[in-house]
Amino acid sequence: MQNKLQIADDSKAKPTRRFSFTRARLNAERLPTSGRVYVWDGDTKGLACCITAAGSRTYYHVRKLRNPDASGKRAVVRTRIDSVDAITVEDARAKSRKLNNTVADGANPVEVRKEQARKENAEKIFDQVFDDYIDDRRFNGRRTVDEMARKGEIYLGELQGRKLNSIATDEIEKLHAGIARGIEFEGRKYGGKGAANRVIELLSAVFNFGKRKENPCDEVARFGETKRQRYLVADELPRFFDALDQESPVLRDFFKLALWTGQRRANVQAMRWDEIGEAEGTWTIPAAKFKNVCDKSRLSR
Repeated sequence: MQNKLQIADDSKAKPTRRFSFTRARLNAERLPTSGRVYVWDGDTKGLACCITAAGSRTYYHVRKLRNPDASGKRAVVRTRIDSVDAITVEDARAKSRKLNNTVADGANPVEVRKEQARKENAEKIFDQVFDDYIDDRRFNGRRTVDEMARKGEIYLGELQGRKLNSIATDEIEKLHAGIARGIEFEGRKYGGKGAANRVIELLSAVFNFGKRKENPCDEVARFGETKRQRYLVADELPRFFDALDQESPVLRDFFKLALWTGQRRANVQAMRWDEIGEAEGTWTIPAAKFKNVCDKSRLSR
C-alpha cells in the first residue's frame, strides 16, 4: 500500500512521515495546531500513530481492503489498536501483523472485530450487560441513570441469569404486556402503558449496547400514548398548598422550590449551597448540570 493517507493540519496536507517507532519518539512528536496527523512505523506495514491537537497518541492499523466494493474501489479501513501509553510498541506491531493477516484473507478487520464482539457479548449474562450499560451511562454523565437502574430492579427481574442471545421477541412482548397491566414490587403497584414503553426503550438500548446482532425489541409494537396536560385551576391552589404544608419540611420545600423555579427534578435534587447567592437572591446552576448549552442559569427569587 502506498502511504498516501494524510490528515490535513491547518488546511495544508503534511508529507507522510515514517520512522521506527519507540514510545519515547512518539511522545516527543509535536502536536498539530488543529485536527490530527498520522506518522507511520518503518518496521510494520499498516501500523500508524494518530496524534491529535488535544494531545492523544493512538496506534491504528490502516490498510486498503483486498477486495473492491460495489463501485470498484478498495476502501481504506482504520482499526484502532490502543493508546501509545497503554501498550508497548512490540505489542502494537504484533496486533498490526495479525490485522495484516486478516486483510490478506480478504476480510475487513473492523467487521471481524464487530462480529467477535457480538459473539462474546451474546454469551454474557443479561445482568452483566445491564450493569455495564448503567456504568457506561453514569460515566457519560446521564442524569437519568438512577431511574434506569430502578426500572431494571422493578421490571426486569425475570431476565436475570439469562444469556443475552437467549432472550426472544415473544418474551419481550409478554413482558411489555405484563408491565402495561401492572406489577407488584415491594408492596406497591407499578406499571402502565407508558411505563411499559419506557422499559422497552431501555431494553432496546441495553441490547444495542451488548452488540446483539438482532435486537428482540425491534418487533415489539409500542402502546399508543396521549400526552397528558393537567393544570391546577384557581380554586384547587389553596387546597394544594394546604396539603403540601402537611408534608415533611424536606418534601414541602422541594416541591415549592421546583414550582417557583420551574427547574427539573434532577437539578433541584442536585442543588448545592455554594450555588446559592443569598445576598442577590439567586441560584446559579453550573453548566455541567444544565441541559441547555450555556455557562449558567440564574434564577431570581
